[in-house]
Amino acid sequence: MLDSGSTAHQKWRKAAAYRLIERKNLESAARLHATSASELDSLKACGFADKAFQLANGFDAPSEIPARSSFRQRLQVSGSAPLITYLGRIHPTKRLDLLCTAFGRLLTRCPEAHLVIAGPDDEQFCRKIQPLFQPLAEAVTWTGELGPEDKWALLHDSTVFVMCSDSESFGVSVVEAMAAGVPVVVTRTCPWQEVENVGCGFWVEQTPAAIAEVLEWIVCNPSAAAEMGSLGRGLAHRQYGWNAIAAAMIGRYCETLSGVKAD
Repeated sequence: MLDSGSTAHQKWRKAAAYRLIERKNLESAARLHATSASELDSLKACGFADKAFQLANGFDAPSEIPARSSFRQRLQVSGSAPLITYLGRIHPTKRLDLLCTAFGRLLTRCPEAHLVIAGPDDEQFCRKIQPLFQPLAEAVTWTGELGPEDKWALLHDSTVFVMCSDSESFGVSVVEAMAAGVPVVVTRTCPWQEVENVGCGFWVEQTPAAIAEVLEWIVCNPSAAAEMGSLGRGLAHRQYGWNAIAAAMIGRYCETLSGVKAD
């Protein structure tokens, strides 16, 4: 709520809520949990550096690996066709307009590509954004919100995952995509420089041209993309599994109760 991307949406309502309600809540908290470096910076900028700490969210791994191509079969998309996946809310801040333009560019080079947009309709935004995709309708599937089994089936069948939001506090769908071994494309408006550092995808400018360029690279370089996916899978399970996250959070609670902070 404190980052510029979030506050820009319904700006005056959020500003009033912060002044009247949320500021007091933050001031009365013993510690403040930030899920990303950018979220931590926002808390520090508001004067809470002494009580804020950073710890990522974890993800719920599937109990079993979905059968390959199960989701593609439902979509009637061939196993060789590039499957581009967006997983998240359908909301103005997610900038699906940028994804639409980027995917349109990709189609001119890879006409067999297919885009899946999966997630709940927030604020009835679907009816506003779907007409923009109409020229690409035959290559785009809107699934609505998916349950856990369908979500993991989609991710395991995906060629690449895309997130191009104006802002994200964390973005657990990035971790889920990495856990499924999928290369990820995330714009620099989201707190995922780690993707670039580890080499499990691309962290690019928030423009259709930049997004389209790396989508095409991933599609055209399957061996390198597979290596990216492998690096992402290792990162997700090593760093974002609940056992590691829970142990770190228990440590923070112990610090708070003892009055001795580790940082």
